[in-house]
Amino acid sequence: MEANEVVLIVADNGVGFDSDQPQSHLSLGLDAIRRHAAQLAGRATIASTPGAGTIVTVHLPIKD
Repeated sequence: MEANEVVLIVADNGVGFDSDQPQSHLSLGLDAIRRHAAQLAGRATIASTPGAGTIVTVHLPIKD
């Protein structure tokens, strides 16, 4: 984490998914999160494990 950024972390202990599998129409929301973060000069990562939930992390820069 940088001092000049905001970090949002959302985690759950739901069913999760296999991130190595081809993306389906259900992943469109996750793709949108990545695109919107990139449009704001940030980045988003999604980590998930079947049976263990998902963690979405978004890093956005703070503009002076």
